Amino acid sequence: MPKSQRSVQVRISIGGEARTLSIPAGSSAGDLLKSLGLLREEYILLKSGHVVYEFETLGEGDSIELIRAFSGG
Repeated sequence: MPKSQRSVQVRISIGGEARTLSIPAGSSAGDLLKSLGLLREEYILLKSGHVVYEFETLGEGDSIELIRAFSGG
C-alpha cells in the first residue's frame, strides 16, 4: 500500500523521554524505528500496553513506548 503525502502526529517515549513526531501517513512501526535510526531487534514497541509489530500501521495520535530489549545471563 503506497504511503500518502499526508503526515500524522505520534507521541513516542524512549527511556522516559517523551516527544511528538510527525511521520508520513501509512507509516509502519518498522518505518518509525528506521526513521529514528533504531534497530527492530533492539526495541519492543508498545501501544496502549500491547506489543506493536513491525508491519503494523501507526495512526494519528498513537502513543508508542519504545523499550530497549536486553538479553543475557
